[in-house]
Amino acid sequence: MERTNRALSRRQVLKMGAAAGLSLGALPLTRLAARAAQGRLRLGYTRFWTEPPIFVGMKKGWFDTPELKTEFTHIPASMRQIEAIVAGDLDAGIVSGSAVMIAVERGLKVKGIIDHNSYKYNDGLPVAWVVPANSPIKSVKDLKGKQIAISSYGSGLDVRTRRLLLDHGIDPKTEAQLLEIPMPKAVASILTGRLDASCFPPSFYWDLPKEKIRILENMWYHAESRAHRVPNFFIVMSDDYIAKQRQTAVAFAKQFLKAANFCNDNPAEADSIWSEWAKGKRTVKILYIPRDGRIDAEGAQEEADMMLSFGYMKRRVDLKKEALDYSIIDAALKG
Repeated sequence: MERTNRALSRRQVLKMGAAAGLSLGALPLTRLAARAAQGRLRLGYTRFWTEPPIFVGMKKGWFDTPELKTEFTHIPASMRQIEAIVAGDLDAGIVSGSAVMIAVERGLKVKGIIDHNSYKYNDGLPVAWVVPANSPIKSVKDLKGKQIAISSYGSGLDVRTRRLLLDHGIDPKTEAQLLEIPMPKAVASILTGRLDASCFPPSFYWDLPKEKIRILENMWYHAESRAHRVPNFFIVMSDDYIAKQRQTAVAFAKQFLKAANFCNDNPAEADSIWSEWAKGKRTVKILYIPRDGRIDAEGAQEEADMMLSFGYMKRRVDLKKEALDYSIIDAALKG
């Protein structure tokens, strides 16, 4: 069962207490805060993203234990989750790798702590560029002057499309039209032939009718991408939460690893749970869900450097030093 809770403001809490005839003076405020915070994790997530370990853990009750009380808030945008973390409304979130990079480059105090799922060569499906089956576009070079959907500017799909075009002699600024189109709309446009091409993550193309689409290229054409795991979604936490609630953070990481390994070991049941959440057919076989939850810093750095080269970041961020914290997942792996 979905559990979506929203944190109350201090003013709301005080009003509720007054209405109920409660006295906050009955206990020291520091003790009240400590009791309220002990074992509590406020996590942002998105119901329709590729988050099967989270859905499995919620279904199984693994994120609600004597040591861990997780409150889930549906926020369907990575940067909005990060903004809520910085504002103190959330403790953690499940966000795109590119969002983490932009946040750290802006000086926001968050860290990536767990690789929720990523892309790995020959394990799961890759990001791909898709065209209508009857399209005259036969090679990447034919994308010159064409319209290409990339979800949102600054996303991993965006920067990978820009690199694809440059690698094939096409200037993405002047010789192609990169369009910010929501993925469901891009799917419909490809199926009806109203769009030249789209860059899709596997969850949006894996079960499309094969007679209506053609995969033009995928991300593995580039040797650097094949050499590392490429980030999809990270679990992030605020620096403050990591410092002050480490025990709870580790407890969450342990339960997440339990759910991630369940997805790998019991794909049929994981598919059923994920499909129930998505209200449509889903399968974990298209994903790479790391059993150890450790983020591949080199693969993430590759994407960050692309974002810098295309003007989405103003300085180079050393992700391993500035954006990633391995202490939580390492403690969870030690048991």
